[in-house]
Amino acid sequence: MPQYLESLRQSFGTVSSLHIVEDSDNDLLIVQGQIHFYRISTSTGRIERASDGAVLELNWRSLPDQFRLIINRQSDSAARLRMQAFMLMNDGVFARYFT
Repeated sequence: MPQYLESLRQSFGTVSSLHIVEDSDNDLLIVQGQIHFYRISTSTGRIERASDGAVLELNWRSLPDQFRLIINRQSDSAARLRMQAFMLMNDGVFARYFT
């Protein structure tokens, strides 16, 4: 992985640890966004908004290229799950990339 991508990945981990919690017992990432709370299944990649149970998916067509460099389309990718969690943590900015 190029050095700049590794630095970016590490910075996500530092900032997000306060708003993204792993629930190993239930196989979930719990994300506190600016607007909503979310649950992300670590085994399936399924994203659910906690307030109304809506299922969200990443909209690849609207996703900026800089995010496509980091995320791949494999639903079981740990990097993809973490990136989606980071985006949902900042849902006031990135919510438009989910449908």
